[in-house]
Amino acid sequence: MAFRHGRGWSVVAWNEGPTQATFGLALPGRRTTARQAVATSPTDKLSPTTLPARADTGAWVLDVAPQTIVTYTFG
Repeated sequence: MAFRHGRGWSVVAWNEGPTQATFGLALPGRRTTARQAVATSPTDKLSPTTLPARADTGAWVLDVAPQTIVTYTFG
């Protein structure tokens, strides 16, 4: 799920599976910067996690651990 707020975005990604999942995410605008990432899982509650990397295509690469919900903030 993605939500626009002002010039930024909040993106919620989740992985219900038993193994890590990798997603590609394209957001409008090339100047978008990953600002924050927090994860919630059976063992973590809103814990800081790794920011996504940007691929050569300009898309963001989101790696989401098993049984985890991650909220990313872009600005």
